[in-house]
Amino acid sequence: MLHIKPILAALSILILHAPLASAASGTRVVHQAMGDFLEGELDGLAIAPTGELIAAPVSMERLFTPALYIWSMALDREGRLIAGTGDDGGVVRLEGEEFVELVQLEDQLVMAVADTRAGLLAGTGPEGKVYRIEDGEAVEVLTTEATTVWALAPSKNGSDWLAAVGPDAAVIRFDPSDEGTGETVTEVDASVVRRLLRDDEQLWMATQGPSLIMQSSDDADRPDRLRFDGQEMEIPDMVSDGQGGLWFLVLNPGDPEMLEPPSSSLFHLPAEGSAERIWRGEMALMSLAMAPDGALLAGEIGDSRVHRISTEGRIGLWRDFGDGDASALLVDGDTTWVGSSNLGDIFRLTPPGGGRGSFTSAAIATPAVQRFGRLWVDGSGDGVRFSTRSGMRAEPDDSWSDWSGWKKVGEQIQAPLADYIQYRLTVESAQITGVNLAWARRDHAPRIHDVSFTSNNPGDYEWSEPEGNDNPDPASANGYAPAVVHGLAQVVVSAGDLDGDELSISVEVQRDGGGTWFPLSREELALRVDWDTRQFEDGTWRARASAHDLDGATLVELISPPVIVDNSMPRLAKFDSREGLLSFRIEDSGSRLARVEFRPAGSERFRRLEPVDGVVDGDREDFQIQIDASTVAVWIRATDVAGNEAVFAPPLGD
Repeated sequence: MLHIKPILAALSILILHAPLASAASGTRVVHQAMGDFLEGELDGLAIAPTGELIAAPVSMERLFTPALYIWSMALDREGRLIAGTGDDGGVVRLEGEEFVELVQLEDQLVMAVADTRAGLLAGTGPEGKVYRIEDGEAVEVLTTEATTVWALAPSKNGSDWLAAVGPDAAVIRFDPSDEGTGETVTEVDASVVRRLLRDDEQLWMATQGPSLIMQSSDDADRPDRLRFDGQEMEIPDMVSDGQGGLWFLVLNPGDPEMLEPPSSSLFHLPAEGSAERIWRGEMALMSLAMAPDGALLAGEIGDSRVHRISTEGRIGLWRDFGDGDASALLVDGDTTWVGSSNLGDIFRLTPPGGGRGSFTSAAIATPAVQRFGRLWVDGSGDGVRFSTRSGMRAEPDDSWSDWSGWKKVGEQIQAPLADYIQYRLTVESAQITGVNLAWARRDHAPRIHDVSFTSNNPGDYEWSEPEGNDNPDPASANGYAPAVVHGLAQVVVSAGDLDGDELSISVEVQRDGGGTWFPLSREELALRVDWDTRQFEDGTWRARASAHDLDGATLVELISPPVIVDNSMPRLAKFDSREGLLSFRIEDSGSRLARVEFRPAGSERFRRLEPVDGVVDGDREDFQIQIDASTVAVWIRATDVAGNEAVFAPPLGD
C-alpha cells in the first residue's frame, strides 16, 4: 500500500460536520480526493494531474530478470530491449517474452548500455570499464582511471563513442571497435559526469558534486558552456525537449537523521535562456522519459511509482507497481518500459484496454460510529460499483469483516459498526474526482482536566502539589500551598474531547468563600485566558472553566484550586540603626516573603539576608545585620512570592 508524501498531505481526508438537534449523535461526511487516492491501491487506474481517477495503461506485464537492480535500458539495432543490471554485473536482452542473460561481467554494476555498429556496449563499475559484447563474450574496449562509467553517448563523427566517468569527472572518446584508453575530450570540476545526451550537434552533460548542466561539443578545442548550477543537489536524469533544450530532474535526497524528507524538482532549460523550475514535490524522482504526447514520465524511488507531469507542472500518479524503485525508464512508441531496482524486474506498459479498473482505499477512521449512511462519488460515476468492510484495527487484517456485496453508488453502506472502514470501487469508463462516505456517531461530552494559573512576573517561590495527593484542597490534611500571582496573569485550561471536536470555553473568577463570578471570557476557543489581577482585590480566588463542544454536547465545568492574588508591595515596618547594628522588619499583606537583600553604599551587588529565625517563610520577618561604621547609606530590597518588589533606603543614625 502506498504511503502518502507530505506534498499531498494537504489533500488528505477532510471531515466535515454540522451540529444536530440531539447532543448524542453527529453526522460526518468523509470526502476523499487526490491525496487519499494516493494512499490506496490502484489496479488498472491512474490519477490524472487534475486529481481524477481515470483509466491507466492497464495492460501491464511483469517480466522477470535474474538480477536485483536495473540500472540502465536501451534498444538494440533490431528494436529489442537490453538492460544493464547489478549487483551481478549482467547484461540481459528481451527475446520473445523472456529475458536472456547475454553476459555476466567481472564488474558488479552495469550503469550504461548501448548498441553500436561495432556491437553492444556496457559501461561498468566499480572498475570503470567499457566492454563490447560479442556472442556471449566480453571484450574490454576502454579502461579508465575512474571507478565508474556512468553513461554512454555517440560521438559527433558517428563512429566513435563517448563515456562519462567519475570520480575525477571527465568525458572520454573511444573507438568501440578497438581496445585502449581513449582520449579525454572534456574535464569538469565535479565528482562525476552522471548523464550524457547527444542532441544533434550538441552534447549535454549532467554532473554531480556539484550538480551542473554543461552544453558542449565533443571537439576538444571548443569550450564547454555552463547552463545550470544545482550546487549540492543531484541531477539524476534528463531528456531532450525536441527543440534544442532539456527537461531534467534535480533531487535533494534529504536527511533522515534530521527528519528532512527527500524532494525533487522538474526543470526546463530552453535552447537559449535560463532554466525554469516547472514543478517541485517531496518525493525522490530518479528517472525521466518523455511520453509520446510530450508529457514527462518520472520514476520514483522509495515508492514504486511512475508519475506523469504535464509541461505546465501538474502531476498525477500514472502507475503504481507495488514493489521496488522505478530506477530506469524508456519510452518506445506506445510502449513504456520501467526498470525496477530492489526488485530486479522490468514492466512493460501498453495503452489502455477499455477503461476497466479498481481502487481500494486505505482504512478510514470512524470512531464511535453509531450507523453508516451512503457512499456516492463526484464526477462521472457511470458503471461504478462499491463494496465495504470494517474492523477495529487501523491496518486491515483477518479480524476485519468480509467485503460486502457490490452496490451502486448512492446506496446504503453495509458493514459492521467498527472504528475503521474501507471501501473498494470497480470502475468502467468513469472519471472520479471524489468519493464521499456518510456516517453518524455517538458524541462524547468534553472533559476539563485541569485549571491552573501562570503569572508574567513570578517570584522565585515555587509551589507544587504533593505526590499522591488526590484532594488538592488546602483545607484537606495533605493540602498544598496555593499559587500566587500578580499583575497580568493567565488562567490555563487543560481540556479535550474524545471526538476531536473544537471546544467552546468560558472562564470566570470568584473570591474564595462565595459571591459573584466575574467573567474573563465567554464561549471562546482559547485555552489560555488573560487575567489582569490589578483590577481585583488582593486575596484568595478561584477560577471556574466551563466547556462544551460545537455539537452541543453536555456542558461540563471544573473549579480550580485556590490562587492568591497579591499586588501589594512588601513594606519596611520597623527600622533601627545603632552603633553599626541594623535591625528591621519586613512585612507583606498579600503573600509570603520570598527573599530580602541588602546592599551598602560602595557595593555594586545585593546579597541575600537570612532572617533572625533563619528561614524566610512568612509574611513578617525580622532581620539584623552589622555594618561598618563608615557606611553612609544602605539599600534593602524585598520580594514576595508573587513577584512584587520594593526597595528601601532608610536613613542611618546613631
